[in-house]
Amino acid sequence: MPWVLASAILLGCAGERGVREREISVHRYVFGAFGGASVDVRDVCASGRAERIEVTRRFWAYAASFASLGLYLPHQLRIACDER
Repeated sequence: MPWVLASAILLGCAGERGVREREISVHRYVFGAFGGASVDVRDVCASGRAERIEVTRRFWAYAASFASLGLYLPHQLRIACDER
């Protein structure tokens, strides 16, 4: 039984408190010359503040870019909102 309490305490401390991550898809076209998005953090985060913003591409995004010969370039924006 003590191991359950210890693991609950450790798991509770492992995550960042007050931070919520959101992911937004961004679509670009023709080698990135067209499309994209303007993202206002105030519209995404309730507090209006972001702790971290990352632009990522997953395997399927690379596959879609390759299959379309660069005509379609999907990205993901990962926004960590500061909810404190």
